[in-house]
Amino acid sequence: MKIRFRVWDGEKMWYPDDDEGWLVGPDGDLHKEYEAEDADGYLYDTVGEFPGELMLSTGLVDKNGKEIWDGDIVSVMSHDTSSFPSEHDRKLFKGIVKLDLTDCYVKSLNYENTNPLNCFSERATQCEVIGSVHENPGLLT
Repeated sequence: MKIRFRVWDGEKMWYPDDDEGWLVGPDGDLHKEYEAEDADGYLYDTVGEFPGELMLSTGLVDKNGKEIWDGDIVSVMSHDTSSFPSEHDRKLFKGIVKLDLTDCYVKSLNYENTNPLNCFSERATQCEVIGSVHENPGLLT
């Protein structure tokens, strides 16, 4: 799996891996690649503290083949009564994809008392990305 990042800069989402010359270093900082006139090869110039939010790809795709990222808003059909109260069976719910050091999960926006859905479960592979928390904040309600 290739580790991919995206960045919300406050106005738009951009993908450092796709923009020529930009990369995320092992230190998590953004770097700009440039060719120095007095050197053979490339040097890297650190951008410094970037005024944006760095997000990581989960490495998964939704039911339509769209890449799923930390901070995406997804819709998932519930059917598991161990995760959802029986009155919520077979209901569509919205959730936010969360990625941390130990886990990837979908936190429900619709139902307060539900357990998070593990991103690697079979049901999660049937989710659909409907937006992101930054580009579509209206979906959070």
